[in-house]
Amino acid sequence: MQEEALEVEIVESNRVETESIRESIRDEWVGAVAAYRLTDLTKSSFQRAISHLLGIRGCRVDSIRRGDAKNTRYSGLAIELIKAHKSGNEVLLQQLLEFAAKPANSSQSSGLTVIDHVATLETKIANLRQATATNSQLNADRIREKLAEITRCNQTAQIHLTR
Repeated sequence: MQEEALEVEIVESNRVETESIRESIRDEWVGAVAAYRLTDLTKSSFQRAISHLLGIRGCRVDSIRRGDAKNTRYSGLAIELIKAHKSGNEVLLQQLLEFAAKPANSSQSSGLTVIDHVATLETKIANLRQATATNSQLNADRIREKLAEITRCNQTAQIHLTR
C-alpha cells in the first residue's frame, strides 16, 4: 500500500515537472551555435540527433527548427529532447515527444509562427531583388557588348564600301 503511494507521488512529480518545462520551451528559439553549446554536442552530432528526432522519433519539423540555411533556429523543446535522448532518460524523452506531437495552442505561438513566416518571406524577397539587380546588370553588360560589336561591324562595312 505504501509502495503504491510512493509510485503515484513520483509519477505526479514527473508530470508536474514536465508540465512546467513544457510551457517555457515551446516558444524559446536559439541559433545553431547556441544549440550545439546547450546540448554539448558538435555540429555533426547535433545534426544526427535532429535527424533522429525527425526521422525515427517522428517529431514535427515546426516544433524542432525554423528558418533556412544560415538562419536556422532550434526550439527549446528540441534542446530538451536531445538532452533527454543523450542522457538515456526514456521516460522524460517519451513525455517530451508526446508534447512535441501536439500543436501549440496559444495565440502567441501562432503569432510567432506568422512573424517567422513573414521574416522568411522578407529574406526571400530581398534575395530575389538582389538576384534581379545582378541579372539586370549582366543583361545591360551583354547589350553593351553586342552594341559595340554591331558598331565595329558597321565601321568595317563602311571602310569596305568606301574603297
